[in-house]
Amino acid sequence: MIEEIRSAADIVAVVSDYIELKKRGRNFWGRCPFHTENTPSFSVSSDKQMFYCFGCGTGGSVYTFLMKVRNISFVEAVNLLADRSGISLPEKEQSPEEKLARKKQQRLLDILAIAADYYQKNLSMQSDTAPAITYLKQRGVNGRVIKEFKLGLAMEGWDYLNGFLFQKGFAQQEIHAAGLVLPREKGDGFYDRFRGRLMFPIIDHRQRIVGFGGRVLDTSLPKYLNSPETQLFQKGKLLYGLSSAAVAIRQTGYAIIVEGYMDAIAAHQYGFANTVASLGTSLTKEQVQLLKRFSREVVIAYDADAAGEKATLRGLELLQEAGCRVKVAVMPAKLDPDDLIRKHGASAFKELVEQRALPLIAYKLEKEIAAHKIGTIEGKVDVVNRLLPDLERLDNSIERGQYIKLVAARLDLAEEAIYSELRRRSGQMQKNGTNRDKKEILRHNMDDDCPVALLSVEEYLLLRLLEEPEALDQVQDELGQDVFLHEAARDIVQVLQEWMGLNPDPPSPAALADLLPSGAARDLLARVMSKDKALGGSLQDLLRQIKISRLNKQVEERQRRIREIENVGDLELQRQLIVELTALQREKEFLKRSKQ
Repeated sequence: MIEEIRSAADIVAVVSDYIELKKRGRNFWGRCPFHTENTPSFSVSSDKQMFYCFGCGTGGSVYTFLMKVRNISFVEAVNLLADRSGISLPEKEQSPEEKLARKKQQRLLDILAIAADYYQKNLSMQSDTAPAITYLKQRGVNGRVIKEFKLGLAMEGWDYLNGFLFQKGFAQQEIHAAGLVLPREKGDGFYDRFRGRLMFPIIDHRQRIVGFGGRVLDTSLPKYLNSPETQLFQKGKLLYGLSSAAVAIRQTGYAIIVEGYMDAIAAHQYGFANTVASLGTSLTKEQVQLLKRFSREVVIAYDADAAGEKATLRGLELLQEAGCRVKVAVMPAKLDPDDLIRKHGASAFKELVEQRALPLIAYKLEKEIAAHKIGTIEGKVDVVNRLLPDLERLDNSIERGQYIKLVAARLDLAEEAIYSELRRRSGQMQKNGTNRDKKEILRHNMDDDCPVALLSVEEYLLLRLLEEPEALDQVQDELGQDVFLHEAARDIVQVLQEWMGLNPDPPSPAALADLLPSGAARDLLARVMSKDKALGGSLQDLLRQIKISRLNKQVEERQRRIREIENVGDLELQRQLIVELTALQREKEFLKRSKQ
């Protein structure tokens, strides 16, 4: 079934849902969704149904891609792809408890979906002079956006929705569990949570309605009211508008974050479909991780008030920690994105987001300058000290140099003074043992004792075995049972052997990838499959190169040991090592001559 689903889904089409691909040669290329890059190094092979990034080394099958890009399990990836391909999966055996929990969750989803339809019908039946319609007209919201965001209306009555849902066959406790009603303080029964409010369905990234936000149409408080925390609705883990924005985020390459529902809706209506809202709160780690699945390039466009600035700084920190490249669109005083667009037009918002948005350090610099007296030495020192951690986190020396130049110019300081502080701070941290290089060189689990040149040859040999698994016996005869020094390569061969023991034909690369025990093995397989077999030479050439490389390693080891014992005076051991060294060198020369 897993193979059937994979075969029915073209990996190029699936990946294209997330990033833009262009055909170049036999493969399709785009910018990797798993790391930030300017030049496309992400390759997708339609023939092999595999992807591989030459920048970060990530690779695998269509299942691997979905698991990584959406941060889901293998089972969830299979279900998602099955739904996309129109294939029905057999029901897995579930415990009575699992069946009951699943049934309850589906009932809640049904209640919320029916409630959304109910609210939408209420709104559609309003006259042109009704408060809800008047409000939407004043805010410039058109019919297309009303339909896209499924806007609705909760009527003023105390139990209109409750009675409607009860008639549909839902129990009062179920409606309460969905967050739509409240128990009466006196007496039995429930009443509608949302009354006399414009309703904003909150849809998760799986296209499910999980809750609501409601705005009053008069001056009563609270102005906005959200669904309570429920099994389905957890505000800190959701982003309003993401279900509508996902495609645009992938197409534009970046996301815009605003605070409120109307900010997001106005942005979408005027062409900024890559906008999401953080539901009126500061960003959370969960929201950042959710957004990161779709883009690592983010522009924050929060309100210009004190609360907005505080939320912006919090969001900046979280996005930076998550590895995102983040900028801030500094809103004019007393304006939010919705106000800016309506009063000054979409072009003003576009300029603010695309041309005037400040990178993190530049934004922080301006905030620190405003908060300190930079006319004094102490003020300048305080500003620099506040920015040093951010400067230190910059990996690119050119980028760091440009920001140091900016800081020095704004504070009227010598650039060398800031460099000196960075060096001093770095030295202190190393001395205290607190400085850890968080960047690891892409090693693909390479053995430290395994030369890179040898690994490259082993990869070509692995490619040969993947295409000609019948050659494994010959290879093991010449190189030993553990053909590869690379652990991930040994894992691939083991799975390949197990497959061939049960099947007459070799597995497809994508099928093999899904059977591998580790991400390192999948990445290696994808990298190997991206190679041109012809460049590796014949099987005998590859075996000869590996033998010579291994002999070189042994020669270097004997030479090192001979140097170590020269001062010890152990002549017998020295003679023995020289004999071994001579034999190894002769064997290496014989292999070299046999190639000619």
